[in-house]
Amino acid sequence: MARKNPVCTLLLSAVGVWLALSHATAQELFSTNSVTPARLPRLVLRDIEGNYLCLSDVCYEGEEQPRKPKWVVVLNFMSVNCPPCKREMPTFLEIARTKKSDGVRSFLVSWDRLSDSDKLATYVKEMNVDCDVLLDPYQIAGDKLGVDSVPRTFVVSRDGSIVGDIAGATPDFEQRLKAAIQRALN
Repeated sequence: MARKNPVCTLLLSAVGVWLALSHATAQELFSTNSVTPARLPRLVLRDIEGNYLCLSDVCYEGEEQPRKPKWVVVLNFMSVNCPPCKREMPTFLEIARTKKSDGVRSFLVSWDRLSDSDKLATYVKEMNVDCDVLLDPYQIAGDKLGVDSVPRTFVVSRDGSIVGDIAGATPDFEQRLKAAIQRALN
């Protein structure tokens, strides 16, 4: 007959009590299936030059810094090793260029590892990327937005509401992105 390890028993009991007291289920605690929030959560990311950017300061009135909203924000989560990302990139960049004068600020959010920074720099140059490139190598921002694969594009209105969520490189990507941007601008 196997002996019970008192340390393991105590540890498992403590976890059980904590779960019961916190009213959280194991599924809620350990779930990797997140849902896209209705509003953009507070996200601080580094750009490709190493500067930090708080997206809430770019697109909407944050609680900490009340100010007039500035931009509609488009976030395109991508990776240099993702063929669908490469296919939709020219369309994304063209829309980003044409909508900038309407008050739309577009960002590429790279899921690439920091060790792939040379590949990312080459990709940015080859694709003629002229919008901001943000880094999310540990997928923290992606997790907050419910991103489980790339490409994934979000459109955020000036009040911080997520009005567009396009998962995957869909055949109607251009129409869906333009429609979401128009909703955000109205």
